[in-house]
Amino acid sequence: MPNGPGVKLGGAAYQYFHKKDEQKGLVPKGPVDFDDSLSECCNRPGLAVKVFFCPCCVAAENSAETLRYDYNCELMKYCCCYPCIAPRRRAAYRRKFGLPGSKYDVQVHLFCSCCAICQERRHVLQNLIDRNPAQEDME
Repeated sequence: MPNGPGVKLGGAAYQYFHKKDEQKGLVPKGPVDFDDSLSECCNRPGLAVKVFFCPCCVAAENSAETLRYDYNCELMKYCCCYPCIAPRRRAAYRRKFGLPGSKYDVQVHLFCSCCAICQERRHVLQNLIDRNPAQEDME
């Protein structure tokens, strides 16, 4: 989860381990996470509805546009073996956009799959739009 303005990750244990990680040089200095937080699903209501009714379609769109995979093949993969493939795709998006990895990617897709797909789609759209405005979706 992002640690931005207004977000307080608390507890003495968190502070202790965060300091230890800083001392070891494990805290990333570049981009921390996706552009939007996981809980901002409804910032784009059309996208949220689309993900709710057909998450495999949106996940396949992400893979097809970002990672240049075949849409139909990705759609079948997501529909058949979503729990196995989604965390790997999230890691691939992280590599593609230069985001540090997270040990919570599997849990995010298991417990908040629709929110995770929305977050990935918003990030993909935002970064593709910045590079090529002609690729903007009607979402």
